Amino acid sequence: MKFYVLTILSVCFFQGSDNYILGKWKIKSYSAINKIKESPAYMFGDENSRELLDKQFEAILTNGEYNFDKDTLRYTDIQGQNLKTRKAHWVIKKNVITIKEIDRPFERQAFVHFLSKDSLVISPIIDEDVGDSQIIFSKIY
Repeated sequence: MKFYVLTILSVCFFQGSDNYILGKWKIKSYSAINKIKESPAYMFGDENSRELLDKQFEAILTNGEYNFDKDTLRYTDIQGQNLKTRKAHWVIKKNVITIKEIDRPFERQAFVHFLSKDSLVISPIIDEDVGDSQIIFSKIY
C-alpha cells in the first residue's frame, strides 16, 4: 500500500513539474568524478593521464550546461579534449528523461531523483539500470 501511494504521488509530482525543466541548467556537481578520483586506476595511474582527466572534469564542471526548450535540448559534451554542443530531442515520462541526439544516432536516459523550479538531480541509466552516481544541476534561466 505504501509503495502504491508513493508511486501515485511521484507520478503526480512529475506530471505537474515537467515545465520546471524548461530553461538553462548548470552542472554543480557529478559524484562519478569523485568516485573516479578515489579509484586505484586514477590514484596510481601516470601523472599525464590524471592531468588529462582533471582537465576534462574541470571543463565539464565549469562549462556543463543543459538548455531545455519545449522539445529540444542543447547540452555540453566532451569529445576527446574538446567541448562540443550537442542537440537532441527530449521527453520526460514518469521519472525518466530520454534524449535522442539529432546529429548522430545516440540515445541517453537519466532517472530524475528531484526536480524543482531551481534544482535538478539525475542519475544516468546505463544498460537499463539506474546508476549510483548523481549529477546535480542548478537553474541559471
